[in-house]
Amino acid sequence: MKRAFLSRLLTGLVILTNSTIVSAQLQVTEVNNAQQLAQRLVGNGVIIQNAQLTPNPLVIPSGFFNNLGGTNIGIDSGIVLSSGQVKSARPDKIGINGNGSMAASTRLADSNLGLPGDPTLANALGVPVGDLYDAVVLEFDFIPLGDSIKFNYVFGSEEYTLGTVCVYNDAFGFFISGPGISGEKNIALVPGTSTPVSIINVNDIAGATCINNPQYYVDNAANTQFNYDGHTVVFTAVSPVQACQVYHLKLVVSDVGDFLWDSGVFIQAKSLSSDAAALVNYTQTDRLGNNYLVEGCVPGAFSVTRPKKDPLPLTVSLAYAGSAINGVDIQSLPSSVIIPANDSFVTINITPLPDALAEGTDSLIIYALGTCGNSLPSDSVVIQIRDYDTLPIFPEHPVVCKRDSVQLQALPGYSSYQWNTNPTLSNLLVRDPFAKPLTTPAIYTCTATEGTCHYRDSIEVNIIPPVKIFAGQDTIAAIGQPLQLHVSAAVDTLDMQYNWSPAHYLNDPGSAAPITTLPNDYRYVVTGITPDGCKESDDIIIKVYKGPDIYVPSAFTPNNDGRNDLLNAVPVGMKELRFFRVFNRWGQVVFQTRDAKQGWNGKINGVIQTSGTYIWFAEGVDYKENLVTRKGYVTIIL
Repeated sequence: MKRAFLSRLLTGLVILTNSTIVSAQLQVTEVNNAQQLAQRLVGNGVIIQNAQLTPNPLVIPSGFFNNLGGTNIGIDSGIVLSSGQVKSARPDKIGINGNGSMAASTRLADSNLGLPGDPTLANALGVPVGDLYDAVVLEFDFIPLGDSIKFNYVFGSEEYTLGTVCVYNDAFGFFISGPGISGEKNIALVPGTSTPVSIINVNDIAGATCINNPQYYVDNAANTQFNYDGHTVVFTAVSPVQACQVYHLKLVVSDVGDFLWDSGVFIQAKSLSSDAAALVNYTQTDRLGNNYLVEGCVPGAFSVTRPKKDPLPLTVSLAYAGSAINGVDIQSLPSSVIIPANDSFVTINITPLPDALAEGTDSLIIYALGTCGNSLPSDSVVIQIRDYDTLPIFPEHPVVCKRDSVQLQALPGYSSYQWNTNPTLSNLLVRDPFAKPLTTPAIYTCTATEGTCHYRDSIEVNIIPPVKIFAGQDTIAAIGQPLQLHVSAAVDTLDMQYNWSPAHYLNDPGSAAPITTLPNDYRYVVTGITPDGCKESDDIIIKVYKGPDIYVPSAFTPNNDGRNDLLNAVPVGMKELRFFRVFNRWGQVVFQTRDAKQGWNGKINGVIQTSGTYIWFAEGVDYKENLVTRKGYVTIIL
């Protein structure tokens, strides 16, 4: 069914964009370097060398993978070998990784590598090598430091469909050879059997006549992140070996019967390991997962382990590195330990030595050395040696309004507390002082002491930027005239709360734009409160006159002394000033305006006038739409 759908599918795939492929949760990186691929597999107790890979410069069938979710592969990362193209490079070049929207049953990974079969795999299958196509081989020598090796893998294929599962039997094998092993032994076996893992030997396709070991099969047809129609659960390949001897491992995957429809094997990163001596770290860890000990505080420990109890004791050599010096920064640790007979571990205590020196953080690296005479480590642990243990300080992420304070609280239960000198702290010798920072961010450090053990940490307090508000320009109003106030803020005010004080004569003191009707001069203070609870204030002064009316002074002094230099019309309770005009004794207009903010400076044609009397006329419309006309005399005094 999937083969018949292929021609239509490839036509439809060209409409997909590159961004769709990038969004897949199974990330695949093409890699055709044998050493990089083999090294990605290496875990504890194994040394590799002489890695080789089947070459193919045009279509790369191997690479790294990262399983970020959305699949049931069961392995987070590692290498993948395929009998076809390993990565989906274009809509018409489909590899293992899905596009995030189309099900695996509708996408076909199908590449012709143009490679021959592999004789070792053909011999294991009992078929002519000519029946195998596109065999991809990664092989290398390795030296185990223990008496067994193992690694984890998953096999998947496009052949897991009703029409192909019992006909086409794409296969793979993991062949190990070396001391104590006869020929090349396949260790990719169904658990508890000598049956090789293959499509026919592990499947559960509904309606198929060759269902075998269904408990190990995973149907992947509906998955959008991973293109193979089906795959196995996570298997573990295991083989006994002789420590310190050279072995050869050959990893092969191949099409069988034809070169169509790809299959592949996923091998977990760092899972190729040997049961050499290992280290278990019993020191405490911080929030970042770092193991550490503190000078003068409780000691720690680590164990040297072997996989199982043995009737004979085992001597394991240890080595140390890092900036911490064995015997100086810590009590002397041994160069070797003995795991007792009939036991699987031995535990060693680690005690940091207090020296009252501020050295910062040192590191101690402990190596368990292999038994092959080459001093190569089989395992290691890293432990930080610190001057201070951590001291929790709350709140974790404090913020404070400008000019406000926040209470800091170090964890209780210690004999004494000492905060670093800072004038913005209320007290340096208590665990819970108040901080009133002047700049942001402000850093506060506290040291707590209990016996010979010291605890320290710092906390950052940030000041919330103030929000400047503006109550408006000081203004004037007529007695009994409704006047609308309006406060504005320098930032978005949707969540800002306001309060006007005093509340007298206001229709809504909690509004951003209340209305007031005043009998006399008045001053209002408005306070804005942000969602964080920070407050800022501004005020406005309102001068109240009888009116509505237009007021004009009877005299002014245009001598540029900054006082009474301009003659202005002051409209009180007026909606509009239609005009304000000044005439000389001969009836000539010497000044006119419709803007109450503009006034006459006492000049005619740029020349300041001498002392004298002038006539003015003003007209406006009050807030009740009434026409108001006023006239009078004004004297220039010089």
